[in-house]
Amino acid sequence: MAMIVLMQGGTESAMAQQVLIPLTQYVMMAHTLMMHINKNLFGKNSATKFHVLTEEAKRLIRTILKQLYFFHRNGQCPDKFTESNVFVTSSGRAKLIGVKLGDKNDTMVFQNYQDAHRIIVETVFQKRWKEIPADMMHLLRLMRSRATAIRMGYVICTHASLVPLENREPFFMKMYKHIMHVLP
Repeated sequence: MAMIVLMQGGTESAMAQQVLIPLTQYVMMAHTLMMHINKNLFGKNSATKFHVLTEEAKRLIRTILKQLYFFHRNGQCPDKFTESNVFVTSSGRAKLIGVKLGDKNDTMVFQNYQDAHRIIVETVFQKRWKEIPADMMHLLRLMRSRATAIRMGYVICTHASLVPLENREPFFMKMYKHIMHVLP
């Protein structure tokens, strides 16, 4: 069942309607959130099947993680959210709806990334561990690390596995310049 939400926005403060679809319904409606690509490899690995995230899956996961990052940056943490709090817009972006916000603390930040991890694995990927791409597995491991989750939210929400293919080169150049500026 879709939900229609009135959202205030724009410079004229006009009310606009936005249709939001529950995450579980969106995942069932989506053709697939991962696509299978066979690479032309030489030798024994020529029949290897590689799993790559679709751009829709990247957008969905990225927007869940960015919302957490912005909550945390503003000193807030959602108090235990589940897939029932995640809705998807017509453009494929996730929105957290109906979450109770509390003050930010390390325990809550880590719990938020644990909740997001569970939603991504159980709902988006439907527990198909063997099909999750290696770069996404790296992101999921970062989310399970307490130190990383607490101190490196920006690294999680901008992880390379979530960067759209057309933005990979500009993203690399931006991060390269940033790293070279930070390092002595």
